[in-house]
Amino acid sequence: MKRTPQPVPPAPPKQENPPFVPYDPATYAQDLAKVLRHIRTQIRHLSLHALARLSDVDRHHLREIESGAKHPTTFTRIKICNALRIDPSKIDAIAEARQKARR
Repeated sequence: MKRTPQPVPPAPPKQENPPFVPYDPATYAQDLAKVLRHIRTQIRHLSLHALARLSDVDRHHLREIESGAKHPTTFTRIKICNALRIDPSKIDAIAEARQKARR
């Protein structure tokens, strides 16, 4: 007894899913800037110059980060958070919460 091969059904069309991004990169730098500025001025009562000395990050670079014009590298963010005495993951969580609240 010979078996006849069954026809193979066509594959479903591939759906392109957009990559998962937990935050909007366009506004994340601004949210991070607002969080850092709030902690520096309202909680730690530090001037920009004092934070620059404590974190060993140039004052002009800090100003650009706090204005949202530049996004800090991981190393720079850790240096700033250490100077502010706050866990870097908490700053990220607050910035992401601001993103979610906006949606």
